[in-house]
Amino acid sequence: MKLGRFLSILLALILLGLVAISLSSCNRVVERDYWATVGLSVHSDRTFNGVINSWGEPERREAVERSNDVCYMNLIYEGYIFSTEFLFAPAYDNDLYIRLVTITDPDYRIGCQQIGIGSTRQEVERAYRNNQIIKNPPENVIAFIDGKNIWISFTLSADDEVVEIKFHSGGP
Repeated sequence: MKLGRFLSILLALILLGLVAISLSSCNRVVERDYWATVGLSVHSDRTFNGVINSWGEPERREAVERSNDVCYMNLIYEGYIFSTEFLFAPAYDNDLYIRLVTITDPDYRIGCQQIGIGSTRQEVERAYRNNQIIKNPPENVIAFIDGKNIWISFTLSADDEVVEIKFHSGGP
């Protein structure tokens, strides 16, 4: 009888330890692989051809030229935009490297906190409370650095609910 009680206590302690480990890992990095959440690999699929191979043909392609010689090329799908960015007008027929993903899909969720479209400012801030905050984002935007190299921003509605999520590797 003592052995059964000992094993029950031991099992309870192991389960409690696993829950504690799970909760603590949720507090350091919200999402381990943002690229995988949109069906891409951080190392191999992050080109326009990689997106098309994973997602199929886009609803449309868009080339946008902005001031200061910054140009964007976008692959647009329902709820998702995969973008690249150039300092000068690129050769648009090259296989371009994806730098930015913009998400408006209400079913998209990230991390063990399940942050996504419709999450509140409070939920986002609680999920990213241990991350570096990006200073001076545009109005109605909160932004963070998650892990070593992912910059993520959340555009908020007037009701402080997420309406758009953007993430990219590297700096601003």
